[in-house]
Amino acid sequence: MVRDPQSFTAAQRAAILAEWKRIAGEPPPRDPRPWGCLAVIAGIVLFFALPRLGFSLPPPWGTVLLAVIGLLVAAGAFVGIFMGSGRHGRAAVRAEAALEALTGGGTTDETARMRHAVALIAHAAVGDGPTLSHTLDLAQAKRRLGANLDYVIAVEEVLAQEQGPGALRIFTGPGA
Repeated sequence: MVRDPQSFTAAQRAAILAEWKRIAGEPPPRDPRPWGCLAVIAGIVLFFALPRLGFSLPPPWGTVLLAVIGLLVAAGAFVGIFMGSGRHGRAAVRAEAALEALTGGGTTDETARMRHAVALIAHAAVGDGPTLSHTLDLAQAKRRLGANLDYVIAVEEVLAQEQGPGALRIFTGPGA
C-alpha cells in the first residue's frame, strides 16, 4: 500500500491528475435559481410599472393580473431560495459511493482504487456559491476508511503538490 506521495511513479501521478481533471471537467447540474430571481424581478417591475404606465383592465381582469403577478413573485422566490443547484446532492452521492468502494474491501485493482480515492477527495466538499460544505462526516469517513486512509491522504498530497498553495485539502487541511 502506498503511504508516501513520493512513492507514486510518474505514471501514477499523471493518472491521479488526469482523473482529477476529468472530474473537474464534468458539467455541473442545471441551476434553476437564476430563473427564480428573474421571475421575482420581473414580477416586482410589472407590479409597480403597469399602474404608472396607465395600463388598466376591466375589474375582474385587473384582479387576475394582480394574482398572476403575485404567483410569479411567489414561484420565483420559491425557486430562487429553495431549489438548490443539485451540486451538493450529486457530490454527496458520488462521495458516498467512492467511500463505500474504498471501504468494501473488494478494491484490489490499483487503478480503480486510485479513481475512488480521487473521487472521494473531489466530492467530499462542494462549493455552491459563496460557501463550501462537506458532503460527508469527515471523522466518520476517516474511521470507515481504516487502512485506506493513508492511501487517500497520499493521493490528496499528490494533488496538493501539483495544484500548489490554493489546493483544497479535505483530509489533511484545517478542521480535518
